[in-house]
Amino acid sequence: MKNKKYTGILNTPILEFSYPFNDGLRLSERNIEAKRKDTNEEFNKLMLLAKHHGIDENDKHAGLLLALELARAHVPGFKRIKKAGAPKLWDTAKLCELKHDIEQYKKITKLSVSTTCKELANCEPWCDLLKEHRDIPEVLRTQYYNAKEVNCISDEESFAIFMQEYETRKKEK
Repeated sequence: MKNKKYTGILNTPILEFSYPFNDGLRLSERNIEAKRKDTNEEFNKLMLLAKHHGIDENDKHAGLLLALELARAHVPGFKRIKKAGAPKLWDTAKLCELKHDIEQYKKITKLSVSTTCKELANCEPWCDLLKEHRDIPEVLRTQYYNAKEVNCISDEESFAIFMQEYETRKKEK
């Protein structure tokens, strides 16, 4: 993930306010209101930060998703790196995308896999991805059957699995 530059309010620090105690036990009403204002400003900035990182602030897991995004951006152990070597044309995501496209097209048109692949060979992203190949429909057909061996799950399913694992680990502590 590229380091995202923060602008506007996210680039403006919050002026720290000291909260002196009146009688050693309680904050004055004025200090309580100032503390509330600071807390609201921090909360508003957290919502802007979530939005900045592409997270829906209304998502019930927005806080956890934001923590993950920030960890990926700033903690070396969360960074994702690509393996060395030539780029792989058919990674799991691309296979799953192809499988989804073919199955959806087949469902709508009631065509065979081979005919569907002939149709999709003229569509983006497949025609551009495979422009170097002579027989694009055959490549799509072959990769479709490879994709059937791959466990393709949606982002929602992936997040549900993550949350289930998170809750299990939380209970174990």
